[in-house]
Amino acid sequence: MNKTIRRLTWMFISAFAFSCVAVVLYQVYYIIPRDRCEAAGHWWDPQTRICGVPITLSTLTGRKDKNAPKVEAKKP
Repeated sequence: MNKTIRRLTWMFISAFAFSCVAVVLYQVYYIIPRDRCEAAGHWWDPQTRICGVPITLSTLTGRKDKNAPKVEAKKP
């Protein structure tokens, strides 16, 4: 009986350790980059995990728009 309890104990400890590592990796690879991107005022695309910089239409067309805010691309 002690052998079975010891084996179950190690199984639960292993499952707990694996779960902790999975949560940390999820935070590092998905949550932290998204929060940094959104904090900078950029757009986050969850499917491709790309941080996009919003630009105005006048920047693309070259027209002068007095009311449009000036947006400069920043490196993340």
